[in-house]
Amino acid sequence: MPRVPPLVRSARAGGIAYLLRWEWEGPHRWAADIAWVEWNGQDWTPCRTHVPASDITPLPGQKYKSVSQIKRVERERDERLKASRDTNGRGPEH
Repeated sequence: MPRVPPLVRSARAGGIAYLLRWEWEGPHRWAADIAWVEWNGQDWTPCRTHVPASDITPLPGQKYKSVSQIKRVERERDERLKASRDTNGRGPEH
């Protein structure tokens, strides 16, 4: 069975969301990548965003130890790599 991220309550999501990873943004500053789905009246729409840790409320019974933690510079590097792949389809080395 595939691993499913733990659930949290998120003000930004307006309810329950998956906690995808924590991000350290500096001293005493944590943020989270979260995902959820919204019903638009005809179909489900996937949503994903980055929120401050203060937006997140843990839920009873969820296990958060497996959630990865990264530093902000790692996320920015990953975004640059993805953008360069999206631009030329071959990645930054080409």
